[in-house]
Amino acid sequence: MKSLKDDNLILNRYSKPILIVILSIGLLLRLYGINFGLPYLYNPDEPNRMRVVFRILSTQDINPHWFGHPATTVIYLLVLSYGLMFVGGRLLGVFNSSEDFLELYRQDPSIFYLIGRLWSAFFGVATILLVYVIATKMFNKTVGLISAFLVAIIPLHVEFSKFARMDTLMPLLLLISFYYCLKIFDNQDQLLNYIKASFLVGLAIATKYPAIVFVFTIILAYFLTKGWQVKGYLKIVSSIIACTGGVFMASPFLFFDFNQVLIDVTQENRSSHLGATGEGFIHDLIWYFQQPLTQSFTIFGIFLLGLGFFFLLILRQEKLLLLISFPSLFLLFISLLNLRWERWIIPMIPFLCILIAYTIYQVSKSMELNFNYPLGLILIFAMLASISTPLLHQDIRQGYRMSGVDTRTFTREWMLNNLPQNSSILVEDYTPQLPKTSFQFFRVDRNQTGLIKKVNTERLSHATFYPSGKIGNLKNVEEIQKNKIEYIVLGNYYDRYLLKREKYPKMVNRYEKIIESGELIYKTQKDNKVRTGPIIRIYKVSQ
Repeated sequence: MKSLKDDNLILNRYSKPILIVILSIGLLLRLYGINFGLPYLYNPDEPNRMRVVFRILSTQDINPHWFGHPATTVIYLLVLSYGLMFVGGRLLGVFNSSEDFLELYRQDPSIFYLIGRLWSAFFGVATILLVYVIATKMFNKTVGLISAFLVAIIPLHVEFSKFARMDTLMPLLLLISFYYCLKIFDNQDQLLNYIKASFLVGLAIATKYPAIVFVFTIILAYFLTKGWQVKGYLKIVSSIIACTGGVFMASPFLFFDFNQVLIDVTQENRSSHLGATGEGFIHDLIWYFQQPLTQSFTIFGIFLLGLGFFFLLILRQEKLLLLISFPSLFLLFISLLNLRWERWIIPMIPFLCILIAYTIYQVSKSMELNFNYPLGLILIFAMLASISTPLLHQDIRQGYRMSGVDTRTFTREWMLNNLPQNSSILVEDYTPQLPKTSFQFFRVDRNQTGLIKKVNTERLSHATFYPSGKIGNLKNVEEIQKNKIEYIVLGNYYDRYLLKREKYPKMVNRYEKIIESGELIYKTQKDNKVRTGPIIRIYKVSQ
């Protein structure tokens, strides 16, 4: 596979310093607001993984007992990181025992979440570098630099590089696998390249199940180089074994605890979720284009993607086919699922950035051939500016919001200062996290009985009470008086259901009856200090 001839002498001559600047921009954007919410935990998925990590650390049982994503690579990475942190702290005299270490987590988990978030930021920046390497290998340094810059500033990729999640690790693993697919394509058809590519896909699957779609890219690399030769099928068999081995090494209990796997996967594949319920394949496919893809790449970027697919049709370059195979199939796959989330397009982003960069280069090259060299280079910067200006604006606004005070943090202080200590308070998800000794906490039973249950805070291991449940699941409003509730703290469930009133009329009616039972005494307002978070309302119950 030959690279495109690159005549951009300026970009070639200064490619290393330009790449360093791009990596620096990517890192700074990912660090801006990385302390979001801490020491409070406002991303709902982060605590779920962290609970598994600390269960392993406290019980020495390496079975995660949860396989929803499955996120096992991230879980074990954090176990290793915290283990090294404990050993280092023990040698320095910071921790006298493992109980001291666990107590730090219970009192203030900030350092633990920050370590996990820094890993995500690292994977995000590593993705930028790897995209440059791959695009340079496929085409040239100019395409490599454009690709890297685009990945560095895509807001969705930037945002999820700030959370202790698995969203940036999976694309990185798939990119490394793609690198070995290119080696297969570049007349290096050794068995080892198939094994490496497949093993990395196995690790990616143990990070997030949908990575299995990338298997078709490896198969495509095989057929583009070998055709339908029967004698080459040993490579396919070896790839299957290597992929399975990668999954097993990263997540052995996927095989040993299969009943729990089925339970968790069934839950993840539930048919509905407030604000994320799919509407069928065609509608979801359109939604992905209109919402996350357009927001990530801009309308002009989507136009360039379409132009890139046109180049694929007229030029019939097999390397382009290999490049777009994964994002195309992945988009079809996620559009078939019951739910839809903006973050699900993140694995596609690096590949689509390379395609956009290739398109920008081809357009500028055409202008250069028809007019003159400076015009081609100017056109590259003009097209990049049209895409990057709104995206950088989004990035800065995102970091600004995340680095400010969350409505839940502000409301927490208001409640501690204005509500009588030991008051009876009914709470739900997306409301303030409070000292467990500050109030008497109640929530609607999570077992769908619709009854109010008092929280036994003495049984909580953490110093902080983390609210959960939905007040809208309350069976009878009379339960509020029956349990002598003095205050009701509503998160944003009511507002979210209200937007879908035609779909959830009963839930909206319940919330409105609950609201009628009290007097509104507090509602969050965003300002220069309070920049993000849900609307929170507090009602004083009429006795």
